[in-house]
Amino acid sequence: MKTPASASILKENVRGLRQAMVSLQRASDLCATIGGGPAFSPADLDAIEVLASRFSRTTDFLVNKVLRALDRYELEPEGTLLDVLNRAEKRGLIDSARVLREMKELRNEIVHEYLSDGLADLHGDLRRYTPQLLAVAARTAEHAERVLR
Repeated sequence: MKTPASASILKENVRGLRQAMVSLQRASDLCATIGGGPAFSPADLDAIEVLASRFSRTTDFLVNKVLRALDRYELEPEGTLLDVLNRAEKRGLIDSARVLREMKELRNEIVHEYLSDGLADLHGDLRRYTPQLLAVAARTAEHAERVLR
């Protein structure tokens, strides 16, 4: 049985995801004119760091909060990250569980190993994955809102 508590948690998590998406889009817009490196100005470095942080936060909200809360609301069993991603793919929220897994791995790389030597690569990855993350997050938020009605 779907509980009011699981609905409330899902609503709150979707609200947080939407806020994270707005912040991520602003950071992405700030980085839109930054070149591919390898030399970055101090302002560019600051903007890339903000984008990396917001990418990480949005990824966390999407995977760890919203997708898991959606599973609980829809009475799916808890499971591994791969289980969560596979269910998101089955729901049509993502084209491929592999892509979201790559985003999660990029998030882990950002959080655990910030390498200034690899900043040009990181910036390129963020430019490639941010639009995809925003699209998946939007589809997921819309799906969750439909389910909650």
